[in-house]
Amino acid sequence: MTNLPKRHRITGIGKSIGGNIYIHKDYEHTLPVYSIVHLKKIMQLEYPGFVYNVVKLAKNGSTTFFLSLDFDTADEPTCGVYVRVTPQGTCKTGVSMNIWHHKWLFVDDSYAGFDVEKSKSRSLYWLQLKNVDKSRIGNQKYWKNLLVSRASELNDKND
Repeated sequence: MTNLPKRHRITGIGKSIGGNIYIHKDYEHTLPVYSIVHLKKIMQLEYPGFVYNVVKLAKNGSTTFFLSLDFDTADEPTCGVYVRVTPQGTCKTGVSMNIWHHKWLFVDDSYAGFDVEKSKSRSLYWLQLKNVDKSRIGNQKYWKNLLVSRASELNDKND
């Protein structure tokens, strides 16, 4: 049986990737550092009106605020437009077309934006695949090709 990944060990909500924490905006108050408040104020001064729904707290102290337009609707949402703020107060904007997996980790089980249990089932579904290059699954093209090419493997396991 495939085990689901665990939410962040300190906050109880959020996804750990490479020592960084990704969390939905609704739960940013659970992050273990207070600097996010300061960096959020800098971001809002530099980019007034910027709306975000995902926060990345990096191990280097920077905070990135993402607007993932399909976070609640896509199985693997696109990162989207972002503003990154360093601890020194420097802002950088950009767009990432990479995708996130296990979006249910970013929220708690009572989150109403999407069906959390369905998202967990999606994780269990694709985690059954063997020999997946996990360093590449954030790339949309690789991910789509992987799912299409390995669909029969997944279907056989679920029959």
